Amino acid sequence: MPKLAIFAILISAALCAAAQPAPPRPVDPYDGERMLVARRQYDEAIKRLEERMKSGECRGAVCDTLLAIAHSKVQKPGRAAEHAEKAVETIADEPLLKDWEANDLGVILFRAPQRTKSQLSAAAKAFRFARVHYKGRGSNIVFNLKETLQALGEQSEASALQRELDARFMIDPRLAILGDFQGVTIERR
Repeated sequence: MPKLAIFAILISAALCAAAQPAPPRPVDPYDGERMLVARRQYDEAIKRLEERMKSGECRGAVCDTLLAIAHSKVQKPGRAAEHAEKAVETIADEPLLKDWEANDLGVILFRAPQRTKSQLSAAAKAFRFARVHYKGRGSNIVFNLKETLQALGEQSEASALQRELDARFMIDPRLAILGDFQGVTIERR
């Protein structure tokens, strides 16, 4: 077979392979509700999530997290804390939470009305999860975890985190933060 014919066959095969559609991207079953929360349509998000919960479609950390966030935004801190505690119980279940969602869970629990020690422990778990999954350079989550550990009386770990913070003062404006984080620069994306 002449070299030109072999070359034409290889080109044809490459073009056929390139024309194949890409495999479908996994669909996040909570895209619609996440979009409602992002658009600040909290009442609609709550309505849809509660309907899905009644039908058995809405389970796990993402469902309860989105409900917690939406309830916190419509000034229902008790309901927000209730859903946040449920979310932390299943925080490692699929689909996984996004880093900012886990951070918001921790903030909701830290700020819970008549906050309990178990809520503080759950907040620390949420911040640890957020820290593991966060790929940015900001220190918000580390600062939030440090504040929570101090409130829990875990001074040695809190001190280690403070040393880490002293080495890099940077926040990510997309993530919620507890308290007054002094001397920061802002990470822009």
